[in-house]
Amino acid sequence: QRGRELALQLRKASDEHLGTVAALPPDEARRLGELLERAFQAATRAAEPAVKDRLPLGLGFRRGHTPSTVLAAIDQAIYGLWMFRDDCHIAAWRGAGLDGPTLDVLTRIWREQPGSLDELAPTLLQQRPLDVGAAVARLRADGLVERDALRVTERGRAMREGIEAETDRLFFTPWPEDLGSEGAWIRQRLEQVVASVS
Repeated sequence: QRGRELALQLRKASDEHLGTVAALPPDEARRLGELLERAFQAATRAAEPAVKDRLPLGLGFRRGHTPSTVLAAIDQAIYGLWMFRDDCHIAAWRGAGLDGPTLDVLTRIWREQPGSLDELAPTLLQQRPLDVGAAVARLRADGLVERDALRVTERGRAMREGIEAETDRLFFTPWPEDLGSEGAWIRQRLEQVVASVS
C-alpha cells in the first residue's frame, strides 16, 4: 500500500510538471491526446498479438489516477501504446523463431554497430560475453550472420527487417482508419511535445 501511494504521488508530481510545459496550443494538444487515446483503446481490443503481457502495464499505469493536464493524458496514452508495441515486437521476434537475447545480438549486428565480438559483448550489458559469443555462433549456424565477419547476411537482414515490418503490422492494424490519415499530423505534434519536454 505504501508503494502504491508513493507511485501515485510520483504520477501526480509528474502531471503537475507536465502542466507547466507549453508544448502545443491547447486545441492541438487536446486533439493529439484524443487521437492517441483512441489508438490505445483500439489496441486494447486488438485480436493480435494473441499474447499481451505488456499491455496490462499500460492499463495499470492508469489505475487510480486521472490525468490532471492534457499533456499528462498524452503521456498516459503514449505509455499504453508503448506497452502494446512491446507486445507486438515480442510476438514478431518470437514468430521468427528467436529468443530475446539472440534478437538483441542480431539487432546490434544488423545496425552495424560492432566491428568485432570484443566490441559487441560490452554493449550488451545484460548478457555475459560467453552468451553473446554463443548467440553469434547460433546466428552464423542459421545463416543470419556472416561466418568471417560480424555482419548480417542477406537472409539475416531480411529476417530482421521482417521483424520490424511485422511489429508495425501488428501495432498499426487495430488503429481506426481515420487515425492513419492523421499520421503526419500526429508525428509532427509528437516531435513538438518531445522537444518541449526535453
